[in-house]
Formats: sequence, C-alpha cells, structure tokens
Amino acid sequence: MKIQKKSIAAVVLLVFVFAVAGVRHINRIRGFSDLIPFSAESILQCEISTEATDAMENTTIDLSAEQLSDILNCLELGRYKYAGKSSSMQNCYARIFLWTSNTDHTEIMLSETNLLMNSYNGKNCPVYEIVESGDAIAKYITAYLKSDD
Repeated sequence: MKIQKKSIAAVVLLVFVFAVAGVRHINRIRGFSDLIPFSAESILQCEISTEATDAMENTTIDLSAEQLSDILNCLELGRYKYAGKSSSMQNCYARIFLWTSNTDHTEIMLSETNLLMNSYNGKNCPVYEIVESGDAIAKYITAYLKSDD
C-alpha cells in the first residue's frame, strides 16, 4: 500500500511539474521565426493582401524572394506572446499567405495588437499578442503595400 501511495504521489508531482513547465513555455515571449511551423527557406510562394478600408483599396501582391525576406525581417522585429486560440480575427490590416508546397500553406492575419497563425488544420488557431514593435510592423507593411501600387 505504501508503494502505491508513493507511486501515485510521484505521478501527481510529475503531472504538476509538466503542467507548470508547459504553461511557462506557452507564455514566453518569442520571435516570429519561433511561431511559423517551418523554416523560411521552405517557403515556395508568398502573397500578401489587405481588405479595403477608407485609407486603402483591396490589394493583393505576389511577393518576390527579396520582398518576402523584407516582410519576414520586419515581422522578426516584433515580439509575440501566446494569447489563446481563435478561428478568425477582426480588424486585420493584412493577411500573409505562405506556401510550402502546392497544397500546404499558412495564413498569417495581422491586426495592430495581434497575430493569428492559421495552418488550415481544421482547429482553432493560435493567436499571439504583439508585445513589441506592433505599430512599427503595421506602419511598415501598410506603407509597403501602398508603395507597390
């Protein structure tokens, strides 16, 4: 009986330790490259689009490798913290589509304060709060889209 109680206590302790470690891992602040489920080198095609607003018309641009590098470098300036899950996001100023094969792609939805990473797996998608450089990223990407017109 004592051995069973010790075993149960050990299992409970392990579950607690892993739960705490998992929460700490989720809540840590990350760079953009830590968020995407693939390497930047594996991206075959990229498209960026915006919804029509008072300041800008609906725009879609296929990005060259150099343009993609510029956008990824801009996104890497930000710092992101896990904020939960959602299937969509309101008030997006840009949507970035990254294709890693003919059928596999990821959509990144950007708002002034959040980033949603949609890998089209049929589940709720991770949402990250942009805790640093959100304004700079928004200004850069919207200026980038306006300059490409």
